[in-house]
Amino acid sequence: LKIAEGCDNHCAYCVIPKLRGKLRSRPMEELVTEAEQLAAVMELWLAANLQAHWFIPPSYWRESYPLVERLLPQARVYVFCREDSPEILGFLGLEGGQVAGLFVREEARSRGIGKQLLDHAKGLGRPLTLHVYRKNPRALAFYLREGFTIQGRGVDPGTGQEELVLGWA
Repeated sequence: LKIAEGCDNHCAYCVIPKLRGKLRSRPMEELVTEAEQLAAVMELWLAANLQAHWFIPPSYWRESYPLVERLLPQARVYVFCREDSPEILGFLGLEGGQVAGLFVREEARSRGIGKQLLDHAKGLGRPLTLHVYRKNPRALAFYLREGFTIQGRGVDPGTGQEELVLGWA
């Protein structure tokens, strides 16, 4: 979690104070909320991967958890919640134009949540790419229906599974 922004030191060789302004700490309430959301997103990430990727040993996802938890804050993460509840029903992780992941709670699937998250990413005005496992036909059909096209094929080095590279412009 990023707890502060900026810098009050005006070193001759550094531009951070000019770019980011004076040092300011984030409010504790904001940090607690972000930590809770990160935990909820990670719980959803693990559950959705275990459910959707039956062809990959569950141990792979559990062993990947700490790395994903460390990397997730570096991505832009967009969450979907109902207006009447803070529960996260879905999220999309975006690293530049790469959709790093799109996950929706099992009980909330096929209700337009994934489409809304993807539409938001499309609305940012840049081409998008993503990887999808060939053995995940539901996800592949969803992305093709949403206007993505197959750009390439490969093998995920971590799982040994065939994956397709999809693009949208």
